[in-house]
Amino acid sequence: MKLLLDTSFLLELRRGSATAQRVLLERAERASDLGVSALSVYELYVGALYRYLKRGDISELAWLVDLLGWVTVYPVNGRVA
Repeated sequence: MKLLLDTSFLLELRRGSATAQRVLLERAERASDLGVSALSVYELYVGALYRYLKRGDISELAWLVDLLGWVTVYPVNGRVA
């Protein structure tokens, strides 16, 4: 089973939600792959860039680069949508 993580769930993980972390650990054990859609990557980049431009804070960009190192990015198509 592949596990597709959506933008809202990823943001909950980023905020340190214990519930999101627990759910991810439970589901990841059974998953053959963890992924995000290209659309989620776009949304996260827009948010990270906005934060950088407004506050000079690169932590969101650094987090996103790290995240993209351990997930598969899936193109948006009928199966992902």
